[in-house]
Amino acid sequence: MRRRALHPNAGGATRNAAVYTLMSAILHHAGVEIKLRRPKGAEGRVVTDWLRPEDADAIIIAAREIDEEFGTLLLALLYTGLRIGEVLDRWRWEDLNLDEGAAWTRREKGGVESDAKLRTELVATFRALRPLGRQGRVFRFHQGGHLKHLLTRAKLAALGLPCPIRRPVGWQPPDHRLAWVNFHTFRHTFATPGWCRRSRSRGDRQLARSPIRVPLCPRRHQRGMEPRRAVAGSGEYPGSAVLIGQKVPILLALL
Repeated sequence: MRRRALHPNAGGATRNAAVYTLMSAILHHAGVEIKLRRPKGAEGRVVTDWLRPEDADAIIIAAREIDEEFGTLLLALLYTGLRIGEVLDRWRWEDLNLDEGAAWTRREKGGVESDAKLRTELVATFRALRPLGRQGRVFRFHQGGHLKHLLTRAKLAALGLPCPIRRPVGWQPPDHRLAWVNFHTFRHTFATPGWCRRSRSRGDRQLARSPIRVPLCPRRHQRGMEPRRAVAGSGEYPGSAVLIGQKVPILLALL
């Protein structure tokens, strides 16, 4: 069919956004009310993967060894829960109030502009990173293949695997257990109860209130390990309704 000729290798969500949505808008503008049957998978795939603290730390440590500024970028994503575009493209030094530990953030996707809290460690990192009198964009990087390759280098280095400094033409990274990690994964990690608990334990109570809510359903992080699911009564996350040493939910115990 024509829609497959336009996007032969695209998934349902891409074809829905690039073809069906445009057709629907044109017909609606012309006064033709026809409900189009969307392709299978038009809603897209909901990704809620998140990093374990030890993996997040290992990636950031490796990133700092590769490039201190790139490591700071990953640290900012992890400690603020912001999108990569909100930090990389929209943060300017004039927006950072390091004395108050806040960064004025211009949100994406219709979000309201507001301050993002900065952890003490992140404030100290920014103070060391900022040259005297520097203005303009906080990070010098731009979104693209080079930035993605830096993340690939950090992930492979965290696992002790080799990776070329510059990506050769046609090169593909070897299979590894952190292949699914991207920049948005750090946002999901910030929103998990386990990370919020870690923030509280370090004294950053203002950061324990995540600006986003991600339903936890992470994929398998290591071979042979079952994914951890935040289900009521699991006993694994704060607020779980399970008595210590028991497998019976409190709610059932009270009945």
